[in-house]
Amino acid sequence: MKIILIRHGLSIANEKNIIQGQTNFKLSKEGKEQVKKTALRFKKTKIDVIYSSDLGRAKETTKIIKKFHKSVHVCFSKLLRERNFGYLEGKEADKIPVSKFRNRRPKGGELNSDVKKRAKEFLRYLQKKYSDEKIMVVTHGGFIRMIYSILNKKTIKQSYIDMPSGFIKNTCIFEIESTTKKNLKIVRQNCIRHLG
Repeated sequence: MKIILIRHGLSIANEKNIIQGQTNFKLSKEGKEQVKKTALRFKKTKIDVIYSSDLGRAKETTKIIKKFHKSVHVCFSKLLRERNFGYLEGKEADKIPVSKFRNRRPKGGELNSDVKKRAKEFLRYLQKKYSDEKIMVVTHGGFIRMIYSILNKKTIKQSYIDMPSGFIKNTCIFEIESTTKKNLKIVRQNCIRHLG
């Protein structure tokens, strides 16, 4: 099994440095261009199935990529959502000490460990359902960080040291391959060569 993990394109909220979480924001003009370049990168790649977060910016990203894979089935999943930041969503990140919430639950929101549980559940599902398929997954930076944490056996704290805020770029690619039926390994991370 091979998993192509893609972060959604730049959103209007990303441009304005607004905390999105599970609030829907559209892709910006630049974000759409990023996704078009991503779509071209995988234009001739055989994809067996696409999984996508059901949040707007991920759906929009998936729709653009799918133009080159019209017959490929898309599954939208709440498991792939960004972390719910509760009352912090919609606020400017510069005005909120977001880092203090890495191990705390914002009122009405999730812990990072909640996202990690979702990521584990999703990986288990893929491993149970697929064997030799090539799977594309369109999701969010926070979810990708938790995948990194799981597959590299890192704590959430260590994942922030390895990949500081801003490290996981919009439309970056993480590629994951199965070494055995039960083991998955990241073989490429945060690749944005398609952006030039």
